[in-house]
Amino acid sequence: MEDLEALYEQDLKLLGAIEAGIGNKIGSLREIIMARYIQKTWRGFVARKAVKEKRRRRKLFMDKYDLFKLKSEGNRRERAARRIGLKWRARALDKERNK
Repeated sequence: MEDLEALYEQDLKLLGAIEAGIGNKIGSLREIIMARYIQKTWRGFVARKAVKEKRRRRKLFMDKYDLFKLKSEGNRRERAARRIGLKWRARALDKERNK
């Protein structure tokens, strides 16, 4: 009987140790899950901040580019008008010379 009680006591100690180990594992899993959640939140915050900055810089660039494009479009039209006028006058002079 004493052997049986000793075995029972050992089993209880072993079960207690297993339960304590499971409790520690669950606690460490909880810590890991929370750490991953915090990392995920931080990475999202940093990524959104970076995207916001890139969008701001892209908008500034596009504003400058649009202004440059408008100016160059105007300059291109002026150059085209000058070129057409030059060709027209040259053609008119050729007509007068060939008469």
